[in-house]
Amino acid sequence: MSFRILKHALGLIVENFPMAVRITLLPWLFMTFASYATNVVVYGDVLVLPGMEADPEQGIFTALLPIFNFVLTIAISIWIIVGWHRFILRNEISYVYWPEWRGDVTMDYFVRAFFVWLVLIILIVSYAVLGATLLGEDKFSPMYFGGSPISFLVFTTGFSGLFMYVSLRISLGLPAASVGDTMYIKESWIVTKPYNREIFAISIILALAYLPATLITLNYNDVLALVLLVQVLGALHVLLSVTVLTTLYGVLKEGRELS
Repeated sequence: MSFRILKHALGLIVENFPMAVRITLLPWLFMTFASYATNVVVYGDVLVLPGMEADPEQGIFTALLPIFNFVLTIAISIWIIVGWHRFILRNEISYVYWPEWRGDVTMDYFVRAFFVWLVLIILIVSYAVLGATLLGEDKFSPMYFGGSPISFLVFTTGFSGLFMYVSLRISLGLPAASVGDTMYIKESWIVTKPYNREIFAISIILALAYLPATLITLNYNDVLALVLLVQVLGALHVLLSVTVLTTLYGVLKEGRELS
């Protein structure tokens, strides 16, 4: 069933790619431009590399700009994802190059996502502590190249799989919120329990699918063209992950059939 779910999700993207572009492209481009513009204003460069510091004499507006950009990124991301959820689940078609804005749905989605992320943050902190303990603080870093960088890659990919697994198990409330329904984290965990092996297999595949982007980031984080490539790969990976989550909701909660 794992491959059927992945095949179905990929099929949804491929068959509806023009609509995916219509829903996501312009908002994503604006979000990306805003992020780079913030880097230029605050740090004086498009790319922010380790060790770079903001100008200590910058004004209050410039100092608050990263926070504003962070909020903008969250709002646009939810706007895009809700639009894609609703297209798959309710066949809500966008006739312009951005999804319809639904303030009430977006706010409800944010609240659901906030509690999901609280759980995931606990997982991330546990991963960081465990990784630093097992590999050593000097080696547990994306910038680490000496000794055994393979250990870092294996550990990170394994964690990514676990992260995806927990995310898919507890996040069915997100597509539910996009269509005006309510599902809590506990209910999502219970509903997905009979399919935990299938979801685990999907999570490992999704983690491996992002490995090329991770390798590029490790070695070429100062090359703008490759950083842009990683962002495109990341956006496609998010699109696939969101489509898988939407597919799970449609199958497990709405009783839809896999094509």
